[in-house]
Amino acid sequence: MQVEARFQRKSTGVGGEASSPVFSRDAGDIRPIQQRFLRKIWSSSRDFFLIFSRDLILLDINRAALARLKKRKKEVIGLHLLEIFPHLENSDGRQKYQEVMRTGKSYALKDFSPPSEPGVCFALAAFSFGGGLGLVGRDISGDLRAKSELKASIGRLESLNAHNQALREEESKRIAREIHDEMSPILSALKMDLFRLREKWNNGGDPDPSIPVRIAEMIDLTDRSIASVRRICSELRPAVLDDLGLIDAIEWQVEESRKRSPLKCRLQLDGDEGMTFDPDLSLCIFRIFQEGFTNILRHAQAARATVRFGRSLSSRALELKIRDNGRGIRPEEISDPRSFGLIGMHDRLRPFNGRLTIRGVPGKGTTLKVIIPLPDEPAPPSPRPR
Repeated sequence: MQVEARFQRKSTGVGGEASSPVFSRDAGDIRPIQQRFLRKIWSSSRDFFLIFSRDLILLDINRAALARLKKRKKEVIGLHLLEIFPHLENSDGRQKYQEVMRTGKSYALKDFSPPSEPGVCFALAAFSFGGGLGLVGRDISGDLRAKSELKASIGRLESLNAHNQALREEESKRIAREIHDEMSPILSALKMDLFRLREKWNNGGDPDPSIPVRIAEMIDLTDRSIASVRRICSELRPAVLDDLGLIDAIEWQVEESRKRSPLKCRLQLDGDEGMTFDPDLSLCIFRIFQEGFTNILRHAQAARATVRFGRSLSSRALELKIRDNGRGIRPEEISDPRSFGLIGMHDRLRPFNGRLTIRGVPGKGTTLKVIIPLPDEPAPPSPRPR
């Protein structure tokens, strides 16, 4: 049984008359619930529906299409296709739509960007409808942006993975070189002194007056070896972070930086005395602090810096803020896919639902701010009934 389409005028109650499509069979056997379902799709869909006559005069349009056109219904009903979409005048779109009406074959355009809306993209479909033309459109700009961002994100992760691999190899080389350059000569010297002492001891005779001097030198070499080992271990992972906690580790890092740099740093720690954190969270915050503070020393050209860490005053969260008075980071540096330090900060924060913002003001400095929500504290247990 052939299906036909007819249109009836009915009052919308807003702005006068409006047309709505009502689909019926010749025998009139479509049920009212099906009609209501079709009308519901027409009125509530986010897709754009437009129906034109054989002469390409607009007969009906749904709410989503009106919202896109920023028009009221009575302003567009009765207009020609080219009056609504003037950019089709000099394109092959008009011929395509006429071909759809002539042949009955639908036509799909998956990537259409109107000249009047740069950056906006639609997927369109045209089909023959009741001797005229039906158009369905969907704004796919968000989908395309999401795909583009996903592709860029995958690219950044691949670059970060390769960069991290190179960093690990470079770090291994550096550690090996430091141990070789600093520890090997000291330990070799200790070994030689021990051999001399053993020979003198085995030979007997009067005690050599140089032995106390050599022992003192060996003690000094031993102390230097211990200091080198501690320094290398601290650079890999500060023991103070595990032994005393995050607050003391931040203080230690600032003090160490003061010894090696003329940068003046003011440290403000807010919070309860003895405040403790989850070990993984402590490591996350400390590494972000290290990276941010190192960036100031290397790139900011700053004379002063301020570090504040503690509970946020406005929400139940931890807040780390690092501010300097340097040259100010540029927007292109923040978005640069090769800014692996910043990418690493975001990756560290992801398991804790943390948020990182970086803002630079040319000639005035950069502010790095980290917000990490704290888990809700468990409610105290209810007293047991007696």
